[in-house]
Amino acid sequence: MTDVWSLLTLPKKILRATAWAGLRALVQADAYRALLPIYERAIRQIDSNGRLREPARGRRDGELTVLALSAEQYRKDPQVLAGVAGIRVLVLPQRWQTRLLLQFVEPGHPWVDYMNPPPGSALERQKARYRRFLRGFLPLLYERHGVDCVIGPHVHYYPDADIGAVSQTLGLPFVVLHRENMVLSSFLCEMVWHRLRLLKPFEGSQIIVHNEAMREVMIGGGFVDEKRVSALGCVRMDEFVRSCARAEPPRNARKRILFFPFYTGWTFPEPVRPFFNAAHATLVRYAMLRPDVDVHIKPKAKFEAAWRKDFDRALNESGLRIDALANLRIDCSGDAQELILKADVVSGLQTTTLLEAGLAGRPVVIPYFKEIDVEEYNARVMFRDSFDCFDVAHDPDEFIAMLDRALAHPMLEPNKREGVRRAFSRFVSDLEGQATSRYAAAIRAAVAGVAGHRGPQQSAP
Repeated sequence: MTDVWSLLTLPKKILRATAWAGLRALVQADAYRALLPIYERAIRQIDSNGRLREPARGRRDGELTVLALSAEQYRKDPQVLAGVAGIRVLVLPQRWQTRLLLQFVEPGHPWVDYMNPPPGSALERQKARYRRFLRGFLPLLYERHGVDCVIGPHVHYYPDADIGAVSQTLGLPFVVLHRENMVLSSFLCEMVWHRLRLLKPFEGSQIIVHNEAMREVMIGGGFVDEKRVSALGCVRMDEFVRSCARAEPPRNARKRILFFPFYTGWTFPEPVRPFFNAAHATLVRYAMLRPDVDVHIKPKAKFEAAWRKDFDRALNESGLRIDALANLRIDCSGDAQELILKADVVSGLQTTTLLEAGLAGRPVVIPYFKEIDVEEYNARVMFRDSFDCFDVAHDPDEFIAMLDRALAHPMLEPNKREGVRRAFSRFVSDLEGQATSRYAAAIRAAVAGVAGHRGPQQSAP
C-alpha cells in the first residue's frame, strides 16, 4: 500500500519540486518582472462584506490601499478595516512571504535570530541580501496595486519584518496592528518585556495596541519610542461594546452556563493539577445535580486536544462519566461573544471573555480554590486585582452555591458592572466602540506622514 501511495503522490511531488526550483531560479536572477505575475495572483482583496476576491483594477479617487501581510494571522482587523469607506484592503498569505524569505535565509534558526541576527553572522548577511532583493521587487508589486501602506499582525512575525522595514525605506509606512495584548498579569508583563528586549528596535512607522498596559510594556522593553506606539482599542470589540450597552437578561427556556476552561502548562505548572481536576470535576457534578440547566464548556480550538487529555484524566481520577449527561456540551466552535450574550451565567479563569461577560451584564463565577490561591501563583493570575467585580469561589461547595445564586439573579450588580467597565477599558478595549475609526485615522496619518518625503522609487534593473 505504501508503494502504491508513493506512486500516486509522485506527480504532485515532482510538480512541487519543479515549481520551487523555478521560483528559486527567478529569485536568484533578480527576475523581478517575471516574479510579478506570480505574486499578483497570490494577492486578494477583502470586500466590504469580508469576503476575498480578485483585486479590483484601479481605485477610486482618494481611496487608500492597505496591504496586509501574514493575512491568516489577524483577528478580523483587515476585514473590519475593509468595511471603512475609503479604505481598500489587500491581503498576502504568509506562505508566499516565507517562500521568498527561504530563498535567502536558511531555515531552522530561533525566531529571535531571524529578528535580530548576531552581528557578523551568516544569517545577517543572508538577510541583507534578502532586503536588497526586496528593494528591487516590492516597488513593482506596490505600484501595480497602488499600495499606500503595509500592515502586519505582530511585532515579532519574522516573515513580515524585512518586508515591513524595506517598505518603510521605500516611503510606505509599515504599521503593526499588534494582535497579542494579553498582559493581564505581572508574570505576562515581565515575559513580554523580556521577549521585546531580545529584538531590534522597531523599524516601522507605528504600532497599534489594544490597551495602555501593552503600550507601557512596549515602551518599557525599549522596543519602540512612545511616539510610535498607540493604544487605540480592539476593532473586533467595537460592535460587541455597542451591543453590551443594549444587553438585556436572556430569556432562555432552559438556564445556560457557559464555561471557558483554563489550561495547565507554562502559565500554570503541574502542581496546579489538583485545582484543575477539582474545578472541572465540580462543574461536571453540577451538571449531574441540575439536569434542568445546560452547561456548555468551550475550550479554545488550538488548545482543545491538550485540554481534553487533562479533562479526561480529571474525570477518571474523580470516578465520573459524562456519556449520559444530555445537558453537558463540550464544543470549541461558535463565536464567544454571541455565546456570552445567550448565556445566563459565565464561568472560567485566565481569559478576557470573563471581562466581556461582565461588560454584557452577565454574572461571572470564577473557581479559585485553595490549591491555586497561594502567593507563588498570584503574579500568574490574569486581572486578579479585579476579582472583586466577580463571584470568586474558594472551594467546590462554594462554586456550586455561587452558580445557583447567579442563575437566580441573571444580571450583574451595578457596582460590580462599573468595576468590570474599568477593568475592560484597562485590559481589553475602550468603552466607546470607536477603535475602528481610530485605527483608520492612524493609518491615514501614517500615510500622510510620509507623503512628500518618498525618495525615488527604485526600479528593477
